[in-house]
Amino acid sequence: EEINFTLTPERVGIPPLIIFEPSISGTVQKVLMDGKSAELNLKSINGQTVVPIQLPLDSARTMTIINE
Repeated sequence: EEINFTLTPERVGIPPLIIFEPSISGTVQKVLMDGKSAELNLKSINGQTVVPIQLPLDSARTMTIINE
């Protein structure tokens, strides 16, 4: 299964630093950030996988999570 999140800034200026931690059911196989493989420190909590990422929101960013 593939899950996509798109984060889009609403204002131009100094980009905010975003801390984004979606919680996904099951096991995460791969994470892509803007189409490129991302190595993250995934956390497993009560059968959910937390996918933490911290990034500047300087343009539209897309996170793709591939899980079982």
